[in-house]
Amino acid sequence: MARLRDVYRSWDEMIIKALELDIENRRNIYSKKIVYITGMGGSGIIGDFIRKIFEEEFDKQKIMILSGKHAYMPSYLKDFKKELFLIAVSYSGDTAETLRVYRRSRDENIERGVVTSGGALYEEASRDGAPIVKVEKGLLPRASLPYLFIGALKMIELLGLDMEVIKSSLKNLSKKVSELDPLSERVAEEVIEDIRNKRRIVFISTYKYDVVTERFRTEYAENLKYFVETAVFPEAGHNFIETLREGLSTSIYYIHDPIDLESELVYGLLRKISEKTEDLRLIEIALPENESYISKMFAGAYIAGLSSSIAAERLGIDPSYTGNIKMYRDHVSEYYMTH
Repeated sequence: MARLRDVYRSWDEMIIKALELDIENRRNIYSKKIVYITGMGGSGIIGDFIRKIFEEEFDKQKIMILSGKHAYMPSYLKDFKKELFLIAVSYSGDTAETLRVYRRSRDENIERGVVTSGGALYEEASRDGAPIVKVEKGLLPRASLPYLFIGALKMIELLGLDMEVIKSSLKNLSKKVSELDPLSERVAEEVIEDIRNKRRIVFISTYKYDVVTERFRTEYAENLKYFVETAVFPEAGHNFIETLREGLSTSIYYIHDPIDLESELVYGLLRKISEKTEDLRLIEIALPENESYISKMFAGAYIAGLSSSIAAERLGIDPSYTGNIKMYRDHVSEYYMTH
């Protein structure tokens, strides 16, 4: 089995393969105005990514993107069944929470599609005649972001939306992914130093990149088995910022978009605070300047995955092993399948 770091480094190939995937049971669904994307863990962040991209750059498409990372179909959505398209994303196809939501949507006769590599979700969607994007098997969900994201994007295209701008950006990024490796290595080394020195680690961004900040938290939890904090401005400026003081030995990892005025503004503030605070470190994670928003989002996710897996390996931790997550799944599976 390939080392996890090498799986992340294959994102360039993964993007190209994902763009070539077909949709089984393909049909146009032009009447839908609300898309609800459900999933958990590495599959769940797909909805957050797509919601954010539509929020920032595709607001004129007049499509509402909602995402849910839980086991429930929000009751208010039942009032909009005729306008609703549900996309269930589960890499394994056996995620209990996602299967539960998919089955509830079927009970409510809601139009639905799935992105998966197989499992029960694939089998049920096939029987239902639902649109399916089947991705490559044998990967970890969190490392298969390009497959799952592009698969969900293809589902949204069924609504008659033109996603060529996004796909073109990703194709362009695939040629440059390896350029992010030196920064990922540096972040990994900084984190290793902070862990050895028992420092508090905080990943910070502006709201524009809050999903990337969350991605760092989840990747470091799964790969490095380590808790890192997150903070997002401007909200963090009204509370969290008071914790940036002497005595807490804090290391700030700032996800910085150098050409974004708000991001630059917050970076300037953090530099001022770090200069006057004795044991506060500020590490910049600079996103690529001459790239699209989606490319910057993917770049941040790539750095999160690669740096956390590198740090884990160098600290003697297996980044692929997630024993407690398996224990959780075994513990709750029957409940979600029967309630």
